[in-house]
Amino acid sequence: RRMVKMGLKPNEVSYAVVLKAYSSAMPSRPKDCMRMLKEMQSANLKIDEVIYNTILRALSNVGRPAFQDAHRLYKDMLGAGVSPTNVTYNTILQIASRDHGHGVADAALELYKSIPVKMRDAYTYPPVLHILANGRKSQDAEALKVFEEARTNLTNWPNEHVFKAALRACPNERSKLQALWNADAKSNPN
Repeated sequence: RRMVKMGLKPNEVSYAVVLKAYSSAMPSRPKDCMRMLKEMQSANLKIDEVIYNTILRALSNVGRPAFQDAHRLYKDMLGAGVSPTNVTYNTILQIASRDHGHGVADAALELYKSIPVKMRDAYTYPPVLHILANGRKSQDAEALKVFEEARTNLTNWPNEHVFKAALRACPNERSKLQALWNADAKSNPN
């Protein structure tokens, strides 16, 4: 604000620094981040994926269910022609894994399905499995499919976080998952 009072015009970097401070504050300040985003839009500044991801981080740190806000921001990002990164997707999925609100699981799983497989990484699979575990009905088949994809897609396998999330998502398949884990651990000792 002092900068503006002095007649200096904030640029993208100025806003990025302030957004990072708001997203890192405890608790984070997503409303202030959204206000900064509107200011940037009004000033016709370039808003890239880093700006959107920083605001998503603020939503992730807010400590309350925030998936609907994150999903809305994601849609705004796409509408602005900004391509999401794996950080974008993973942050939204992480938010969804902690939000048990109505319709969250379905919307988050649709988002997951839209992510190109090559962009899915070790930070993608655990929240998706937790989202499936949070679902109201049995999701064993779908969770096993996600687990199998992680087994083939991740270069650093076996991954304990994926395995534990899979156990939570499909408790009826515990023995099958354990057998796969043991076989993978023997063939790929890290």
